[in-house]
Amino acid sequence: FTEVTALRGVNDDFKKAVFSTPLNEVAVVKSLYGTHLVKVTEKTGNVEKYKIADIDMTVSPSSKTYSNIYNELNQFVSKNNSMAKLEENAKEAGYNLISGATVTTDDQLLGSIKNSRSVIRWAFQNDKGSISEIFECSDKFVVAAVEGSISEGYRPVDMVAPALRAELAAQKKGDKIAQELAAKNLTSVEAYAETMGSSVDSVKFVNFGTRRIAGIGIEPNLNAMVSMAQVDQVSAPVKGNNGVYVFKVYARNKDGKEFNEAEEIRALDASNAYRVGFQAIQSMVNNAKVEDNRIRFY
Repeated sequence: FTEVTALRGVNDDFKKAVFSTPLNEVAVVKSLYGTHLVKVTEKTGNVEKYKIADIDMTVSPSSKTYSNIYNELNQFVSKNNSMAKLEENAKEAGYNLISGATVTTDDQLLGSIKNSRSVIRWAFQNDKGSISEIFECSDKFVVAAVEGSISEGYRPVDMVAPALRAELAAQKKGDKIAQELAAKNLTSVEAYAETMGSSVDSVKFVNFGTRRIAGIGIEPNLNAMVSMAQVDQVSAPVKGNNGVYVFKVYARNKDGKEFNEAEEIRALDASNAYRVGFQAIQSMVNNAKVEDNRIRFY
């Protein structure tokens, strides 16, 4: 038990009482949680500590600084009045360039920029190649340009091609690694780890429905294979979302609780009940073919 734990968990009086009481003596101290009887049975050596002050100040630019920055940006935009020139010269001039940002009419912010809804509204009111005026978004100035628009429905292939290419390459790479490892016919996870230049680790409480495996992530293929594996049997290489895995189940525990269909139905109904409201409303909106024109005004 540390001073920090006592201070955060209870209060300063409790901390002082605990750490000033001699060994094997009882301290009586009150807090919001009641009256505590505390007996210190063992104490380690004192550790030197320092009190540090944290000063939080808001620094606001003067009107002169504001005007200088605004005018410099305005001059830069005037000289670089096309998207190509903006992309070519923005970084060199010291400005932060963000390209390829996709926004929808429902977005309230442009990335993490505060109060940037006006930039999004401008984008939907202008055509490809347009360059905006200077927007003041809280503590930032923003100049936007429209790279293009996406029609309703599926995205064009050229827009999703890089992501699809990366996904396909990852899958092919996983297949190749799994095949090469399987051909080695190794008999232990340690041997696989050595071959893969990796290490052996253990994880508990994995079942078919595990959402995320600790230290690994979301791996449904691994969940399924683990659920079907025999204890103490080294698996074949398993291709997952984040890598290729070889595992061995070292213990299997079964839930002693008997399956109760009625209880299971109640639990599922309770977990799904909160979805009914917004899913029903959205279904009604879709079926009514409501056209959302709020971007014109907000």
